[in-house]
Amino acid sequence: MGRDADQPGDRLHGGTDEGTRLPGADRRPAARRAALLRGRRRRPDRTGARAQGRWHAGGSAAHRRNLDRARGRDDLLTARRFGPGTPEPLGVSRTAAGRNFALFATRPARLSLDLFAPGGAPLASLVLDPHTDRTGDVWHLEVAGLPESFEYHFRVDSFPRPVLDPRAPALAGGEVWGWTPEAVRELTEGAEPRWRAYRGLVPAALPAILDEAARPVVADARRIVCELHARGYTRHPSSEVAAPGTYAGLIERLPRLRDLGVTTIELLPVAEFDETENRRRNPETGERLVNFWGYSPVSFFAPKASYAVAPGGGRELFELRALADACHAAGLELVVDVVFNHTAEAGLGRQDPVRSLAALAPEVYYILDRRVTPLDLTGCGNTVNLNHPVVRRLVLDALRWWVERLGVDGFRFDLAAALFRGPRGEVLDRSPLAEEIAADPVLSRRLLIAEPWDATGFDASDRFPLPWRVWNGRFRDALRRAQRGDGGIERELALRLSGSPDRFAAPRCAATSIQFVTCHDGFTLADLVTYTAKRNLPNGEGNRDGWGDNLATNGGVEGPTDDPRVTAARRLRRRNLLAQLLLARGTPMLLGGDEVGNTQHGNNNAWCQDNETGWVVWPAGEGELETWVRDLLALRRELTAESALEIAASGWGAAAFPIGFAGDEARTELMVDLVLPACTADGGPAPSGQRLLLAFNGGEREVRFPVPRSPWGTHWALRLDTGADPPGPWSRA
Repeated sequence: MGRDADQPGDRLHGGTDEGTRLPGADRRPAARRAALLRGRRRRPDRTGARAQGRWHAGGSAAHRRNLDRARGRDDLLTARRFGPGTPEPLGVSRTAAGRNFALFATRPARLSLDLFAPGGAPLASLVLDPHTDRTGDVWHLEVAGLPESFEYHFRVDSFPRPVLDPRAPALAGGEVWGWTPEAVRELTEGAEPRWRAYRGLVPAALPAILDEAARPVVADARRIVCELHARGYTRHPSSEVAAPGTYAGLIERLPRLRDLGVTTIELLPVAEFDETENRRRNPETGERLVNFWGYSPVSFFAPKASYAVAPGGGRELFELRALADACHAAGLELVVDVVFNHTAEAGLGRQDPVRSLAALAPEVYYILDRRVTPLDLTGCGNTVNLNHPVVRRLVLDALRWWVERLGVDGFRFDLAAALFRGPRGEVLDRSPLAEEIAADPVLSRRLLIAEPWDATGFDASDRFPLPWRVWNGRFRDALRRAQRGDGGIERELALRLSGSPDRFAAPRCAATSIQFVTCHDGFTLADLVTYTAKRNLPNGEGNRDGWGDNLATNGGVEGPTDDPRVTAARRLRRRNLLAQLLLARGTPMLLGGDEVGNTQHGNNNAWCQDNETGWVVWPAGEGELETWVRDLLALRRELTAESALEIAASGWGAAAFPIGFAGDEARTELMVDLVLPACTADGGPAPSGQRLLLAFNGGEREVRFPVPRSPWGTHWALRLDTGADPPGPWSRA
């Protein structure tokens, strides 16, 4: 258990007793902007003046300027008092006298702090003195008399816009999703580009630190990941939830996911991002587009406010925590996608949405080239300098915040090859940050999943230390090529189905491999067997975005069709891909919506589509495909319980090899013989004589497979046939 949020010096945390109800945000316009004096705390005297919180005016010129502004305003003198503060901890923390603000910033020569009541009514503007309020590169200030909840931002000399504290626990300004009429007027009128204005928010209370005993324990051999969008999974009316597109709406869907057989939910980014940063329109309809996926973080700490039912005042912290608690109650893990490789500040220029890091210390937070411009290794305009000590501390503190206060059970790291880049973008053999995360007593016990590549093609899959796991893109490609009928794929497919032992050798095991056929980035499963070419014109980029070669097959007709032969072939291919995914060694990951045949109508890059293209459209009741997934996962649990798959086995006693391919490279048939290892995952003796044969026919003609002799006293039993009517799985014979 950690300390209570109200103990002095606790990082980030301002507030009253944990669990206190948050007041509603005050939306009334301010009558006028109030000034707040700045003074120096005097030495404590024998009468206990300091303990009573009295401050004297004097000291620096900055102090005296603030005094002059507030001369005659005795209400300000008694209501908002302050002192120089301390450089630790960074962020906003509670002190005996009030709140301490500490901000790392190398760039500014002058810095000021603006304070607001919840809702934006100005409270004060404080100028920090570089002589008394700065220690090294940390600016600090102590303020007394603030309300329990307040908003704030900083102002930096020579920078035109307010600057966010990168450690603010919540943000105000993004409570309402999307292009409202107010947002259109505010952000699009005028010649200069304008961006959504945020303020840091210290709520009146924070979620309590999670009791570790509340987390579910999911064995590696049983883990089934489902990747989904927190808004898009329930936004469509067909989801029939009370609060569509919110954390609360997702809670209503948890029983269906649990009953399907999922153990782990992986959310696309839920840290605050500005969906209105996308200024394109759909050229076919004129609809304003957004950044729907959210891979453009404004903050590493603050949850997405507009995903809350009642946003504002920090309530999104509690609603996200309620989702985590509901997952745990259902026996599910909650994993969130985190984006540390780049930020929303794009190219760091004056026309870009610079709100925080680039205004404070660009040479520290970003990888810059010799011309002091950002090096773009991510395809998003900048690359975060993740192995700088200051940045490592920021990331580690953010990860602990999400684990301890918001209750998440793990992370998927977007474009995580950035962890293996040095200060000039050079490739590193070892990542200090990846190793520090792996050794952290809080984080090392959580699920750590890396998307191991970046926009340059650099793949760091084999560099992540234990207990990191990695997305296995070669698994995806092998299964897609096999279903398309590509020749010469047999050995590659056999390796991927057997856990990729060529890539994840001891001491790593098959569970290290996060295996998928589809994910948010690309075709859905339904589209993978319906389209061969992307349909991305609605994204407003001339169909230039998204992958060009999807390794897809359409059954002979591009797009939707009523041809019964083609539709039957497509259903068979979906069953085949799901069977291979869910019965292979490794950790399988489903794309949320694939279980019900969701389509994006051929769009393979729906990052900007907050509509039926990007949402999951739910059928009435449970369809054939959802039943198929449920039955496959039940069969997987049965086989895992018998150790027949030995998915998380320590060691590679299982054999996996193609059968019967001599001299015929054009054939697309494959049989994989998964033989039980010599011991189970816990080191005990394995039952003898258990084997699993997986036979795949990727061609159009029927094929007879040679079945090996069964062990003495046993016989083969057919458990699954994707081509039967009805298809398996069937009970044990």
